[in-house]
Amino acid sequence: MAVLKQYKGVANYFKGKYDVAAKLYYEAISILEYTKEKKKLALVYNELAKLYRKTRDLDRSLQNYNKASLLFRSVNDRTGLAMILNESGVVFEYKEDYDEAIRRYTASLKIDEALKDSVGIAYALSNIAGVYSIQKKFDAAEKNLLQTLTIRKNLKDNFSLALSYSDLGAVYSAKGDYSKAIASLDSSNLIAAAMGYPELLTNNYNELSGIAQKQGNYETAFYYLQKKTALRDSIFSTEKTKQIEELNARYETVKKEQKIEQQHNRLQLQSFLFAGIAGLILFEGLLKYSPDLNPIEQFFAKLKHFLRKAAARTVEAVCVAIGEILQAFTPEECVNYFQNSGYSRT
Repeated sequence: MAVLKQYKGVANYFKGKYDVAAKLYYEAISILEYTKEKKKLALVYNELAKLYRKTRDLDRSLQNYNKASLLFRSVNDRTGLAMILNESGVVFEYKEDYDEAIRRYTASLKIDEALKDSVGIAYALSNIAGVYSIQKKFDAAEKNLLQTLTIRKNLKDNFSLALSYSDLGAVYSAKGDYSKAIASLDSSNLIAAAMGYPELLTNNYNELSGIAQKQGNYETAFYYLQKKTALRDSIFSTEKTKQIEELNARYETVKKEQKIEQQHNRLQLQSFLFAGIAGLILFEGLLKYSPDLNPIEQFFAKLKHFLRKAAARTVEAVCVAIGEILQAFTPEECVNYFQNSGYSRT
């Protein structure tokens, strides 16, 4: 249950629904503090810290990063600790404490290199490049970002690729290489639009508008400014900030008395999933196999598509993802699968 709330919180975060995301994170924290699952709790604290970082509540962001760091240390999770060093370094960038930011990114990079963690290495290099860019060391920033881009292409990590292309676009723009800047930002926008990530699109539109102004193309600049404004207004408002503050105050003052139904709900969900999938597999075996004549192929094609999109990496996460995906199938859709395969009602 807590993991499901965390994943839903992350989904709402990327949609710009920060108030909904915060509510889900606090609910997950309440459950995990009760069950004393330290690693899972640390991961939720990290997500909550990231949310407060996004809304520029930097002190509260650091408080949550520190909680996550202590938990990862207590279970000797070096990968988790490296992640927190990377994430919290961004807070010090916002505070303009670049020395501390670089110190944290470099410490993270050393851990990731020792662990041979390509994902972590890419994030550390990217974050160090960000500081170089602020310090106007654009050649060094470009070198780090191109390394990052190569790693993420090999990993086929589309979300991170979108970020890398966006960062490269900003560096090329600062260097005055506008053709490379536009190409990089367009690549980022293609991925961000496909993923439904309005926050990144807003940032890219702002950069593209600035490039157009520098080139004297004011019509294009105004076009991107309009797109940026429309997206920004849709994902954030003063009211949402107030709601996040109210949720934090409520969490800090109310006693954690919730009755946990985590085990019951997990067993119920798994029983449903296993029974449903077993039934589908049995049904598939009863049909004469042919991709064109087998309705189950259409079902599994959609299931596998959304499962890949969910990018679940643990057994529990896969179970949760399948549970959510199955809700997207309607009886009418299943009937259509049979009709598409040449079967009709008798």
